[in-house]
Amino acid sequence: MLAFNQIIDTYSRITPSKIVINNESKKLSYRMLKINGTNLAFFFKKIGISKGDRVALLAYNCIEYAEALYATSKIGAIIVPINFRLDSHEIIALWNDAKPKCLVFQEYFSKVY
Repeated sequence: MLAFNQIIDTYSRITPSKIVINNESKKLSYRMLKINGTNLAFFFKKIGISKGDRVALLAYNCIEYAEALYATSKIGAIIVPINFRLDSHEIIALWNDAKPKCLVFQEYFSKVY
C-alpha cells in the first residue's frame, strides 16, 4: 500500500501542473503540494519530529491541511487531526490521550483557545 506522500509524488511526476486542491482563494498543483509538503517535512525534522511521533493539527479544511498530511507521511510521523468544533476541554483530553510532540494550527485558533 502506498503512503499519502508516495501517491502525491507519483502524480507530481505524471501530471505536475494538474490542480489537486482548489479553494476560494488559492489553487495547489501536485508539484506545489510536493514542494510545500517537503519543505514542511524538513521543518518538522529540524524541530525534532521523527518517525512514529505524533503531530496534532487543528485547522479548518484548507490547503495547509494537505501539506501537513504530506509532510507527516513523508517522515513517517502520525497526524492527529483535531476537530475544530471541539471545545478547549475536549481538545485538552485529546491532547493528553494522543500525546503529540507538537501542534500545528491555523492562526484563527490562537485567538479562540
